[in-house]
Amino acid sequence: MSTSMLGHSSGPQRGTGNGRLSLCRALSGLMIAATLCVSAKAQEHIPAVGFQQQRAESASYLPTSFAEEFAEQSEDQNHHDGQHGVSENPAGQHGSGHGDSGGHHRAGHGTHHLTLPLMLGSYSRGAGSNNVLFPIDRLLVLPADLEVPALGAGMDPLIVTGTGPAPIIRPDTISTIGGLQQLYRQKFLLPAQTVVGMTIDNATFTSTLSLDQINASFMNTLQPYDVIAVQPPPGSYTPDVNDAFELTNTINGQTVYDPTTSGVIRSGHTESVAPLNLALAAGDMLDALYAFDYVVNLPIPSPSADGLLGRSTVGTNTTAIPTDRLYFDYSLVQNGVPFNRADNFDRFTVGIEKIIGHGEFSVEMRFPFAASMNGQFILENGRGSNETKFGNALVVLKHELGSNEQMVISGGLAISLPTGSDVEVVSAAGKSLIRLRNESIHLKPFLAMAFVPDQHFFMSAFAEYDVPIDGNQAEVNVDGTGLRGVGRFRDTSHILAACPDSCCAA
Repeated sequence: MSTSMLGHSSGPQRGTGNGRLSLCRALSGLMIAATLCVSAKAQEHIPAVGFQQQRAESASYLPTSFAEEFAEQSEDQNHHDGQHGVSENPAGQHGSGHGDSGGHHRAGHGTHHLTLPLMLGSYSRGAGSNNVLFPIDRLLVLPADLEVPALGAGMDPLIVTGTGPAPIIRPDTISTIGGLQQLYRQKFLLPAQTVVGMTIDNATFTSTLSLDQINASFMNTLQPYDVIAVQPPPGSYTPDVNDAFELTNTINGQTVYDPTTSGVIRSGHTESVAPLNLALAAGDMLDALYAFDYVVNLPIPSPSADGLLGRSTVGTNTTAIPTDRLYFDYSLVQNGVPFNRADNFDRFTVGIEKIIGHGEFSVEMRFPFAASMNGQFILENGRGSNETKFGNALVVLKHELGSNEQMVISGGLAISLPTGSDVEVVSAAGKSLIRLRNESIHLKPFLAMAFVPDQHFFMSAFAEYDVPIDGNQAEVNVDGTGLRGVGRFRDTSHILAACPDSCCAA
């Protein structure tokens, strides 16, 4: 088949189930990330442990305009806690259930004194899947030993018809007209093939070139068994071949004729001695080969968009403020495996963020991986063997752009590195069908905002633009003989913007 068959379009998003202990759920299945959360806190429930020693630190968690009122309430609460032996966390700490360690926010170079929970929400969408057209099976129609009739005018195409029906075979060692040519040039005959059906029409072909053009081509060739290009076969051939495909394939596909690997050649041993490449004459014997592919259109996870692990966003479980933290994140992904949507798997992320300088810069690194997952997928029933699969590392450079007592605005650049494995689809019989190599780097410039107008309310938002730098090498088993490069597969770019998502703080 031709390389133009490799294409892509925006594919369906897979469903995800979040295992986090937060009280909000990310809006899964949307390209727009659900990353804006609003939290209300009742003033009387603000804890104040050890406020005598930590008054300045605790008060700094809120805007300074409320520090005095907060201090008065905290003294009363601290006296009450001392009588009953109650111990609580300082104000502003929020248990997100992500195994976050550290989590200290510095004031930075601005005038703000803000501390707020990590951003709630998970991966913005699925695996960056795009529908890809690729062949999963090949059958041949072989009208053989067709006798050239009395020739007409030299400007007419060559038309040869024999008695039908013609056999439909499943190729073994020979699957193209080029392969048949090599076999004949080595003075071998075509071995017995597995017949899976028959055409109802006559065995026939019509050349694309005129008779004079064919003979001129023969004269300019030094080797025997020149290939004659042919027009598409009779219309009845395609439905007959399609019926044969559907008998052996459980995946819905489309039968496509491949003219690039089809053609006509002189029958074996007819050019075994000189002179070679004589002009065609009545009575010459010719063999035709028509190649048909069974092509499917399926969502294939892009390896540079984190494969099955999901396309991660900068705003996942983070904050607009540069932070010192070490964290661990877990998600249960439901209905997320291509070709077997009922299958689930576990996804984890280990990350670290470190403040640089006086608090206005930070560098973060994330390392996602999945358990019970494999980068190789079986076409008929989903994923392959169970193993730990690492995803693409994400490096986030964050800079506080400006702030005041109630708001912080930051921005930066995230870089997704192709550290994960390739994605490959194989048949149940073990035949490789398509492989996407993990080669592309993704750049993710972003802007973030944190807003805390009073002690009852906080709001966070992120917006980013995810753009691939280059494509991934695509290898397709075009003719059944093995994988070969057919071009580069480029991920789609995404704008991931903030979207309202209400939540309540415990």
